[in-house]
Amino acid sequence: VIFTFQGRGNEFIRDTLTFEVPIQGLPAGKGLRVVQWAPFVTPASIGNEGPALNLGWAVDGFRLENTGPVISAAMVTCNLAVRDPGSYLYRVAYSLHVTGQLDDLP
Repeated sequence: VIFTFQGRGNEFIRDTLTFEVPIQGLPAGKGLRVVQWAPFVTPASIGNEGPALNLGWAVDGFRLENTGPVISAAMVTCNLAVRDPGSYLYRVAYSLHVTGQLDDLP
């Protein structure tokens, strides 16, 4: 997932990033009734401009937002943190494992 999130000072600033992951291979008119899910999100691209004084980048947590009733795409939310005015978080990498049952889309 590509974005730009810049630090502003010596304390961590925090923000939330939400992105959608389509569920591939679903038959026409069908969705997934989610039974179990396991998202994982981690920093993938960071940068710094100028002197490095108090660098920090983090993904503090992540979760699946829409677990039902029937979905064709998963909505993942993660909590980001960055500190130092020249620090940037540019990308996060993710892995999402979802199991469930096929059902008609509403």
